[in-house]
Parts: sequence; C-alpha cells; structure tokens
Amino acid sequence: DKPQPTLIANITFGLVIAAAASAAWLSFDAYLNQDRLGREQQAVQLLDPVTAGAYSSEERLDRIKQARERLAKNPLDSDALTALSLLHAANGEQAKADELALAAARLTIRNETAQLLALDTKMKQGDVASALISMDGLIRSSPGLAEGLFDQMLNLARDKDTAAKLVSLLAQNPPWRVALFVRANNNKTETYTIYSLLTALRATEAPPVDAELGILLTRMLVDKDYAGASYLWLDMLPEVDLKRTGNVFDGGFETQPRNLLSIARSNN
Repeated sequence: DKPQPTLIANITFGLVIAAAASAAWLSFDAYLNQDRLGREQQAVQLLDPVTAGAYSSEERLDRIKQARERLAKNPLDSDALTALSLLHAANGEQAKADELALAAARLTIRNETAQLLALDTKMKQGDVASALISMDGLIRSSPGLAEGLFDQMLNLARDKDTAAKLVSLLAQNPPWRVALFVRANNNKTETYTIYSLLTALRATEAPPVDAELGILLTRMLVDKDYAGASYLWLDMLPEVDLKRTGNVFDGGFETQPRNLLSIARSNN
C-alpha cells in the first residue's frame, strides 16, 4: 500500500501548489538553459503527496536523482529538498522525509510546501511550540491558508497542555489574533474553549481586547445565555470597575461606553 498523505498536507496543498509554481527560479538562469529549467520545474517543483505516491519506483528514483543533482549545484535549494521529502515519504522512508522537510523549511519561509511539510512533521513529533511558530509564519505569509490553520489551533486549544502553548503565542499579540476568534465563533467552536483562551490571555501582557470579548459576548446573547454573558462581562471588567458594580453598574454614566456588540459585529 502506498503511504497516505497527512491531513494538513491534504487540506492545504490545493492552495500551495498553485502558489509554488511562481517560486524563485531566477537564480538558476546563470547556468541552466530555459528548456532544461522548464523540465526541472515539472519534475521537481510541481509535486504534491498524491503525485509523488502515484509514481512508480523507477520514476521516484529518477526524480530523486534529479533533485540531488540540483542540490549538488545549489545546497540551498529548498524546492529540491522539498521534492526529496515528498519522494522519500512516498517510498515509505518517513524518517528521512521528515528530516528533509525540516531542512527545507529552515531555508526559507516563502516555500509554503516545505513549511507545511515541516509543520506536519513537528506535530507528529509532538513539538507543538515549534509547530505553532510555523503556523504563525504561514498565516502571515499566506493568508489564504489561515482558516485551516486556525482550525488546527482551535483543536490544540481543547487540550490543557497544548492550550497553554497556544496562549503563549497569542500573548505575543500576532496581527491575526482577532481573526482566530472570529473563526472560532463562525466555526461553532465550544463557548468554553473560546472563554478559556480569553481568560488565560487576561493574565498576560496582551489581555483580550474589546473586539475579542465582543465576539463571545454576542455569541452568548444569540444563544440566549444571558447569565453567561453577564458573567463574562463582569469577569473581564478591570479591577477598578469591578469594585463599582452593584445592582446597577455605572448609574451615573461616568465610564466611557465600550460598544462591545458593535465592535464584534464589525469583525464578522
């Protein structure tokens, strides 16, 4: 039986391969003619797990030879390393494939295929912290992959140990953080999971912003969870405001309105 491509590779390679065709080849023009360059693009760069698995053993060996020839000329060729990783995986040599995937990803963040293979390798090895760094880089460089990667992050948020690592990344306040909570809401992620992330962030130097709180607050109101919404609002009040709560909060209208629901709607 041929090895099956992994989940992350399957859900994202349709986007990745289209972008991979325009990767950096100009560096080879100095010593490769255009015809040979075109052949190597087809044989090495335009490769995915399904295609690599469909090759015969002889074809894979031939393409491994081509990729190694390219590496001999340019040891920093991430496309050749990526192709080798896919081909060795198709041969059932997964340890070698993982090693090559990590090596390719270290060379450049612009090679999406290499980064996705490395991400998959890190997850298999249980290196969640490093995998999250890879996800962060992919979301920034390839926004089209964001939703699938957000779903992977939300899966990690459901486990206590891996959730802590996700919070550490979110505490760095990446530019896509609000979008993660929008995805969580749109994807019907459990209210408890979203709330747990917001609660954990409250203890960091980048606590939840109104846009993030508003997303969950709106969800609770739509679900008619008024008690939960009230608790969330109280739980996230600054200490100075919490001390002033009573039967009626801010009866004198001294505090500035935060418009949490309006902010949440504008982000959806």
